[in-house]
Amino acid sequence: SSLDDASIQDLARHPYTILFAPASFQPNTLHEFRALANFEDGPTGSQIRIVPFHLHVGTREPPVLVLSGPETTSGDCNFLLDARQSMDPSIPSSQTPDFNYRWSCTTVSGQELCSDLLNFGSSNYGRIDGEGASGATLMVASGQLEQGTHRFTLRIWRRGDSISGSVTANWTVNIQMGAPPPITIFASWGAYQRVSTQTGPQTLQATVSGSKDCAASEGATWRWLLIEEDPPSKVL
Repeated sequence: SSLDDASIQDLARHPYTILFAPASFQPNTLHEFRALANFEDGPTGSQIRIVPFHLHVGTREPPVLVLSGPETTSGDCNFLLDARQSMDPSIPSSQTPDFNYRWSCTTVSGQELCSDLLNFGSSNYGRIDGEGASGATLMVASGQLEQGTHRFTLRIWRRGDSISGSVTANWTVNIQMGAPPPITIFASWGAYQRVSTQTGPQTLQATVSGSKDCAASEGATWRWLLIEEDPPSKVL
């Protein structure tokens, strides 16, 4: 069949090349292309030649799960776990990834089970606005977690794909009495994105998610640190 019959668009501007847009073929598929050349001045019987080309489309790279949130906070504070910076390397960077999200929680220490959070209740679980457990964010309301360490797990996979192609990440939150309110850092660049040092200053802003019952201690001081992510995690 022709490319038109296969609903595949050739973006090339020359008759002797073919060019396809990203994601034109399904992963784990094999395709054969046949180039037909007609030599009008050739000997009889040799005017037409067919040259086959084979293309194997491999498995798509898995999603890149990027998770952020507070590591320590007070039980009187709301806090947000955020996976909106997660990426799909199989699509152009200009496109927005389309993932399924599934949050869960286990208590590493403490007496209460964090699986009893309102987010995981039957009436909220399917919500994707942070109040449930099926969106890119998980908003945990204050007063639900006892002091101790709680491990939140997020599983994501491409919408329309099997959950067998999912990736997971863990985030541990330590609930401590008197701990400072959650601090969220907003940057003008995305996670793991390269930043040019020649385009001027980059924006970096910290927001304290406090409230009447969740406030920084009186006289608290704040200091910015830049730390290497890779060991030995030196302060720069």
